[in-house]
Amino acid sequence: MNSLSIKFERKKLYDEIWEISLTGVAKKYGLNYTKLVQACKENSIPYPSSAYWTKKNMGLDFSNEIVELSESNVKEIEIQLKTGGTIIDEKISDEDKFVSEFNFLSFLSGEEKKKVAKVIYNINIDNVKRNHKVITEYKNKKKEE
Repeated sequence: MNSLSIKFERKKLYDEIWEISLTGVAKKYGLNYTKLVQACKENSIPYPSSAYWTKKNMGLDFSNEIVELSESNVKEIEIQLKTGGTIIDEKISDEDKFVSEFNFLSFLSGEEKKKVAKVIYNINIDNVKRNHKVITEYKNKKKEE
């Protein structure tokens, strides 16, 4: 796998999934949810059904919903982190130029467009998250010029 992955001990991953859910584990570690589910299936790691969570949250007996972890020779699992999209890693150096070239959102007045452009110009980008397609298209357009 690539460098954007994380390794888990099989048993610890199973325990954590049953404690906080697949979605919770994916969010906690910044994992790609689909890759996490796929890794669980490939490595015979059972995960809770919606009935398990419903019964547990309602204070009902959920013991018949628990699926025990089977034995396996696999002790460690590597799962891909959440990535994708083009990451903005640099700003246009001239804010005024950026604002003046910001010409989509035709439904806004000129002054409103300038306000939106200034907000976008000053956004701090989290390098793990996917950019909105409009931002990605704008950056690609700027690279071509």
